[in-house]
Amino acid sequence: MESKNLEYKGFKYTPEYEIEADGDNAKIYHEITSAEGERTYADFTPYAYMTQDDLKLYIDLDMPKRITCGPLRTENLVELSKMKQFEEFISNN
Repeated sequence: MESKNLEYKGFKYTPEYEIEADGDNAKIYHEITSAEGERTYADFTPYAYMTQDDLKLYIDLDMPKRITCGPLRTENLVELSKMKQFEEFISNN
């Protein structure tokens, strides 16, 4: 499967697609590298690539950890972004 490399604010997203040895399960590992070369793995669902919007939200939210028992999904990032916007609105008024 073709990877979907993305960039945002100097961060590079390089997903690693892996098929498990039994051939029944495939997962995507979401590697993000900073401009300084520091690597981290996003705790994002292993069954979908991050989109450009996902990456932007993830970086702008300071690379959040999971908020439920499972890895983050797009809808979690959107929810966290709305919460952050609300908190900023409250603190500025």
